[in-house]
Amino acid sequence: MTAEEQSSTQQDGRLLAPIPDAWEYWDGTPLPKSGALRWGYTSGACVTAALAASWLARKDPAFDTAGSVSLLFGDGQVRSLPLSPGLPQFPGYCVIRKNAGDDPDCTHGMLVACRLRPLEACETPDTGEPDAKDVLCQVGEARVWLHNVCGVGLVTLDGLDCQRGHWAINPGVVRMLAANLTRLGLNEGNWVGDIAIPQGEALAARTLNTTLGVMHGLSLLGTTGLVRPFSHDAYVASVRLALRCAAQLSDTAVLCTGTRTRQAASTWCEQPAQRALLGHLAGESFVAIADFLGESLRAARECALKKVLVCCMPGKLLKYAAGCDNTHAHKVTQALELLLDTIADIFPERSNLARELADQPSMRAVLAFFSAEEQTRLFTRLANLALKNFAALCSAETACTGTRGPCADMPSFAILLTDFAGTPLHFFPDQAFCSC
Repeated sequence: MTAEEQSSTQQDGRLLAPIPDAWEYWDGTPLPKSGALRWGYTSGACVTAALAASWLARKDPAFDTAGSVSLLFGDGQVRSLPLSPGLPQFPGYCVIRKNAGDDPDCTHGMLVACRLRPLEACETPDTGEPDAKDVLCQVGEARVWLHNVCGVGLVTLDGLDCQRGHWAINPGVVRMLAANLTRLGLNEGNWVGDIAIPQGEALAARTLNTTLGVMHGLSLLGTTGLVRPFSHDAYVASVRLALRCAAQLSDTAVLCTGTRTRQAASTWCEQPAQRALLGHLAGESFVAIADFLGESLRAARECALKKVLVCCMPGKLLKYAAGCDNTHAHKVTQALELLLDTIADIFPERSNLARELADQPSMRAVLAFFSAEEQTRLFTRLANLALKNFAALCSAETACTGTRGPCADMPSFAILLTDFAGTPLHFFPDQAFCSC
């Protein structure tokens, strides 16, 4: 689906607005309703912008720390973010207010204060490094340690993108920061990036962080730095439009949960064996569905698609096996009880692991206890459950709108499972997928 088609998606009278080149300053008061769903920027973009502004202020004392700063986003575009007035409790810090646009995010409106400063010799007693919990960001020959002053959570369990024992700062945020500081000329020395989110710990109580082992603060997440406004109705409408476009080109659609799975599916489908099975698939055949599995499967059936390939990572596979219609973390936590029951059934000889596995926060953490061969057996069982659930979701009463006649025949389904980095691992088709 093209950007123009996406921006014309309408639901409840609201359009998906284009991504702005610059966000206006906002004081945190409730934003008036707009005719279009507004894009926002992530907490990781806030940290990057505030540290970039701090670096610019060090280079040029005349830099306006209450003005704006240009930021290179993960999609390769440069956009301007507005800075906020300083906070008395954090003198010398650059401040920015997170604007999540029209996304229902509890961190919308929070203030983020950051300061980039040289690493002092007294901070590196034996190792030459500061606080052991700090996250290293390599910027050319320069090293920047990201340090939590307040509001950033500490990772206490394995299984997340962030390393256990360190602040919960996603590698995507580190890469975005490195790219921007490189762009602004930082290339040598040892530095500390102090991060303060005054409301961070209170806001984290409204998330699932504690169940994932992130304690006393927020996770700094994001890959592109952008927050797409997740109106349920508008997003589902865009998926329906994309599937109608896909059905005009092929009888096969590939439903991808995110950027990494889309890249993995696109590469995998171009291999000779897969092209023989699926034919050549144009870019329009790859549809981003995010968490809206059930709505997407029903829309695929309404569009009379014959084959539907779902590309996902293990965490989503577990939720699919549990029969989840919508897999958003705010709607459903990971189905760990199903996972533990499945493990007990497949590996009765490993019953000694039961207590330890029950304490793990995520699918990724549990998988670390099993060999590659054991993981394959587990994935196969979960995939078989998921494929049965796909058919059940497609048969839901909401599958047909009633405006286009009887529903088309049920498509055949398959799952392409990737690892957490987006590398294809396994292909699980139902019985009809390879023969139709």
